Amino acid sequence: MVLPSNIDKLTVEGEQPVSLCNYVDVYKNDKITADIEFMPATATGEQIRKLSLTKGDVVLTKDSESPWDIAVPTYIAEDIPNLVCGYHLAKLAPNESLMRGNFLCWALKSFPVSVHFSLAASGITRHGLSIANISDGNIPVPSTAEQQAIADYLDRETARIDMLIAEKEQLIDTLREYRQATIDSALARGLKEGVTIVSTKQAWWGSIPQHWTLLPLKRIVGIRITDGPHETPELVEQGVPFVSAEAIKGGRVDFNQRRGNITPELHEIFCKKARPRRGDVFVVKSGATTGNVGFVDTDDEFSIWSPLALVRYSDGYSDGRYLFWAMSSNAFRLAVRMHWSAGTQPNLGMAVLENLSIPVPPFDEQRAIAAYLDHETARIDKLVYHVQDEIKLLQELRAATITDAVTGKIQVS
Repeated sequence: MVLPSNIDKLTVEGEQPVSLCNYVDVYKNDKITADIEFMPATATGEQIRKLSLTKGDVVLTKDSESPWDIAVPTYIAEDIPNLVCGYHLAKLAPNESLMRGNFLCWALKSFPVSVHFSLAASGITRHGLSIANISDGNIPVPSTAEQQAIADYLDRETARIDMLIAEKEQLIDTLREYRQATIDSALARGLKEGVTIVSTKQAWWGSIPQHWTLLPLKRIVGIRITDGPHETPELVEQGVPFVSAEAIKGGRVDFNQRRGNITPELHEIFCKKARPRRGDVFVVKSGATTGNVGFVDTDDEFSIWSPLALVRYSDGYSDGRYLFWAMSSNAFRLAVRMHWSAGTQPNLGMAVLENLSIPVPPFDEQRAIAAYLDHETARIDKLVYHVQDEIKLLQELRAATITDAVTGKIQVS
C-alpha cells in the first residue's frame, strides 16, 4: 500500500499532537529510530489513522529539485509513539507475508529501481512522483528468509563502508585544520628561527616578529581599495565575464560561477572604477560569504560587481600573493567579523576594510612566506583530493554492494 502524506508542519488548534517524520529525516537517515529529534506538529484523526508509522514501514521522498535525487527511502526500524509521515513523502506499508520492510528499503536504493523513478519523475523546476509512478516500480522479490538475509548483510556491509567513509571525512577535516594552522603560523611567526616575538596589542593578531610592522591595508596597497560598480548591468549571451561574490571559491575566481557577461562597452565603463588584473586580491564585502578572499591568476579581461572589493599590491613594497595569504588567515577573518555591520546580512564598509591591519615583513620575506604557503597548501590540497577520490570509490562500492545484493549477484548466506 502506497499513501501520499498531506500532513504539514503547522500546529492547528483542535487537532491531535504528533511527531512529524519530515523530508530531512528521511533524506538523511537509512533508518528511523527514536534517537532522532522529530518536529512537533498536529494532525486530524483521519490523517493519523492513515499516516501513522510503525516498525516495518518504509517512507520515501516523492518530490525533489532534481529527478536524479528522488525516491530516497528510509526504514522505520522501531515503533515510535505518535510518529506520522510528513509532507512531500509517501508511506509504503508492505505486506509482511510477502515483503520485509528492511529489504524493500534496500531494494528501493538499488540502481535499477532508482533509475526507474528518476525517469518517471515529472516537472521542470520541481520534480515529483505520482502514487501510480511509485506503485509501478518493480523490485526483485526473493523469499522472505532471503530478504531478511540480504537486509542483514547490507546492514553490516554498509555500516562498515560508512565507518570507512567517516574516518576519511575526519581525515579531510584534520588536513584542512592543519592547512589553516600552517597559514596562521607563517603569518604570526614567519619562517625564520630565533626571531624575537612581540605583542601587537590587537586581539586578532596577537603577536608577530619584532622586525615586522602592523599596518592598515590602505598603507600597503598600490591603489586605493575600491569595490565594483553598484548598478545592476544588463547581461548578454556573449561578452566580458562579470563576476560577484559567488565566484570567489577556494581562494580563486571561479569564472564558471560568474553572474554572466556584459558588453565590452559596459566593461570599459565599469573599469573606470575597478579594472582587475593578475595579482589582485578580492574580498567579499557583503552577503553570506563576507570575508572570503580570492586571488586573480589570469590576464583575461573581466569586471566585478559591488559585493567585491579589489585590493592591489604595491610594487616593491607589498607582494600580491603575500597579501592574499595574510587576508586568508584566521586573524584577518576575525578582524572582518569584529568590524562588519550586521543587518539582514553582514556588510563590510570600504572605510572599515582599508583600516584593517595585517603584519608586514620586509619585501623579500613576504615573497618567501608566499612561496612557502603556495607549496605547503598545494601539498595538503593534493592529499585532500586523494582522500576525496577514495571517498568517491567507497560511495561507489556502497551503491554497487546494495544493487548486487538486492539483485542476487552476491551470495549472502
